[in-house]
Amino acid sequence: MPWTILPGMAAGALLSFSRALGEFGAVAVVAGNIPFYTQTAAVYVLGEVEGGRRASAGAMSVVLVTVSFVLVLAVEAWQNRRMKNAV
Repeated sequence: MPWTILPGMAAGALLSFSRALGEFGAVAVVAGNIPFYTQTAAVYVLGEVEGGRRASAGAMSVVLVTVSFVLVLAVEAWQNRRMKNAV
């Protein structure tokens, strides 16, 4: 595999992962929503909102945003370091 396409592949994988964190439609149908077994974060947030526990839903949402943001920053730093080393 040519190393020149690696940054693009990393960015695509990161965007796919970030999209999967927030995906709800297919996940709610496929996951099964069995707590601590097949429950996903998006389904958990929905259950917390429906149960009137908005604080815990908000906390999980902040965790998801933080994970996505940290991953974006990590890939950006990695790509910047690669570009500096290539020059």
